[in-house]
Amino acid sequence: MPDDSNVRDRISKKILGYLLAHPAAADSTDGIRHWWLLNDDQAGEVTVRAALDALASREWLVAYGADVQSRIYALNELKIDAIRQFVDDSGGPLNG
Repeated sequence: MPDDSNVRDRISKKILGYLLAHPAAADSTDGIRHWWLLNDDQAGEVTVRAALDALASREWLVAYGADVQSRIYALNELKIDAIRQFVDDSGGPLNG
């Protein structure tokens, strides 16, 4: 069974990969789980929210809205080089 940080990093890369392919996309946690991650078996709400929080804290995503349930996430295009490096796996783990 993979540990939580490996799953979170994999989910983070999928989210960022989707955004690199669709830079104008923006959605809520539920929308991201359903549409961007295609209901990945390991993409539970807690894991996806942890990945989104980590990405937002790195300023790779911008988050709109104070309410967690309706918050919308989008790509921070100012950080595109660091995002590409992480997605290409040369950026190491998200917490590294």
